[in-house]
Amino acid sequence: MGRVWGIGLAGLWGLLVSAIAVIGVGFLATWAIVSNFTASFFLTIWRPFRLGDTVVLLPENTAGRVTDRNLMFTVLHEQDGSVVYVFNNFFFQKMFRVISGGEQSS
Repeated sequence: MGRVWGIGLAGLWGLLVSAIAVIGVGFLATWAIVSNFTASFFLTIWRPFRLGDTVVLLPENTAGRVTDRNLMFTVLHEQDGSVVYVFNNFFFQKMFRVISGGEQSS
């Protein structure tokens, strides 16, 4: 293959494809972070649930008491003592049920 400025075109092509892949992964990571930050902002404004409420994630039927929320995650404590970290943008992509005050009905 030919050479441009003393560099083989095959090597230049490999460098270009690698750079594009790294940039693409960077954009994907940035989108995920910005998406969760934005979701956190809207959860703060609309307050579909509050600390102490029990949230049931559907259709998984994972339930837990909301104990914390930050810019990335909402923290749920399940009855068995395990902790579930739910990405904030999940609440805008799937359905969930809120049981106020942490009281679950059978």
